[in-house]
Amino acid sequence: MLNESRIARPPVLANFSGPRQATARVELRLADLDRVPLVTAAVTEWLAAHADVNKALPYGASLAGLTPWSISVGVTAHTTPAGSRRFSAFQGDMCKRVLAAVEEAGAECAWPPAR
Repeated sequence: MLNESRIARPPVLANFSGPRQATARVELRLADLDRVPLVTAAVTEWLAAHADVNKALPYGASLAGLTPWSISVGVTAHTTPAGSRRFSAFQGDMCKRVLAAVEEAGAECAWPPAR
């Protein structure tokens, strides 16, 4: 019997030459509905100016949904090949920018009601 898991195989190299999709989602309080356009505009502007965002593919921030206790804001961007190689750093920066935009707009993140 041959154990194929022990056969030497060439290393698998990740393909970072194509775009990768980065997403983020933040929940805002229902009272902050009027601040959603400020948040989405600030994040979309940041994405439009970022060198790692592939402008040929969809990107931006928008109202993504409602729950009984929150407003969801979703963010989507696709990276350039260079951005794909720095994907984790890009996604972290994007999340930090989303939270900064929430704070700049005077909004607050929502928390589920206590049970």
